[in-house]
Amino acid sequence: MIGCGGLLVAGCVAGFLGYRWMDTEGRKLGADAANQGITQAINQTDLPADQKKRIISRVNQLSEDFKAGKVSMEDLGHVAEKLAESPLLPLGSIVAAKAQYIDAAKITAQEKDAAILQLHRYARGVFEKKITTEQVGKSVEKISVRQPGGKLELKQSLTTLELQAFIADLRQGSDAANIPNEKFEVDIAAELIAAIDEATKPKR
Repeated sequence: MIGCGGLLVAGCVAGFLGYRWMDTEGRKLGADAANQGITQAINQTDLPADQKKRIISRVNQLSEDFKAGKVSMEDLGHVAEKLAESPLLPLGSIVAAKAQYIDAAKITAQEKDAAILQLHRYARGVFEKKITTEQVGKSVEKISVRQPGGKLELKQSLTTLELQAFIADLRQGSDAANIPNEKFEVDIAAELIAAIDEATKPKR
């Protein structure tokens, strides 16, 4: 599975920037192409079906409003900026760890539950902006490989020791930020829709 927040927000930002570029090439063609790309990004995530449906419905409406001239190029730029500034992008890097590493790890069910709890705590810290993007970058770097050109790419798998060290790092960050020792769920759909609504609301 793919980390919900990171992939989805990145796909949406790219798509909305695509809307802006294609405005001069034809509103309908540009909107349809960008909408298709965003929908594909949504369907590749491990979001619950109801959240996917809600996001796709809102993006479809945005596309129709753009084609009808109700939403401007400037509005779409604001949507992209709003999403890029949201905590969903760094949050996605953390969420991805559950499916990629914890679910596949050769550890006990109790150890997996404990590891997932630390992921939830850290994700909450990121979402509430008590843990910075820079801190997330340092944590993710420990489970990544630097590619030619400097880009970081998550390792395909972790050894048990690497996973334990990563989870310990998350726990330390959460403790330092005074994050409660409890699970935390983010409604990705609600956050994305709110960002779109806020960026495109009529100016007074």
